[in-house]
Amino acid sequence: MRKERAAGLRRRFTEFWDKRGFGVVLCLCFAIIGFTALWTRRPSAETEPEPPQVTTYATPAPTPVAALSQGVVLETPASIELHLPVEGARLGETCSGDGLAYDEALGEWRQHAGVDYLGDAETPVRAVFAGSVERIWQDDRWGQCLTLLSTEGERCLYACLSDELLVEEGAAVATGQSLGFLGESPLLERDAGFHVHVELYAASGRCLSDRLPLP
Repeated sequence: MRKERAAGLRRRFTEFWDKRGFGVVLCLCFAIIGFTALWTRRPSAETEPEPPQVTTYATPAPTPVAALSQGVVLETPASIELHLPVEGARLGETCSGDGLAYDEALGEWRQHAGVDYLGDAETPVRAVFAGSVERIWQDDRWGQCLTLLSTEGERCLYACLSDELLVEEGAAVATGQSLGFLGESPLLERDAGFHVHVELYAASGRCLSDRLPLP
């Protein structure tokens, strides 16, 4: 009796497998592929993302400084006196040189080509040198931006300014003159709060941001 039942079960299993075995195997394959895809995409809280091989650089664009899209190369500055951009400021992120820092807002590695000066709202931002206001524009990532041009050709880029500026394009400015106020970035460095991001460039376009005066 047991042999007959076993034979019947084997026969029914064989018939089922002959009819639907391929479908069962196919479903199992899809399930394994889906589980593997979900597992590999799961973020790891313990592992920091690996830095990319290709250097990326996120800076206000468009900009008159060609070097901003070419990475950071430091150079000895010209003999100009530099004024502290924000008096009484707290020091934020500094120039990374050719190193990379992970930006959580963008989810990417990028160079930090300037110095961040932190403070309270309505804190004045001052000209680091005498010259003229070369350009003023709004950037989607950096907010209100401004560039100063010295008589020797050096450029100073200010980003994350408040919308209330005290100068206009083409205006002459003196060293230490107020240009505007600390602002908040719409995307980049938004966790820093009220601050200004400042970058300094030689006439050749080389980055001099590590020579900016620090608070």
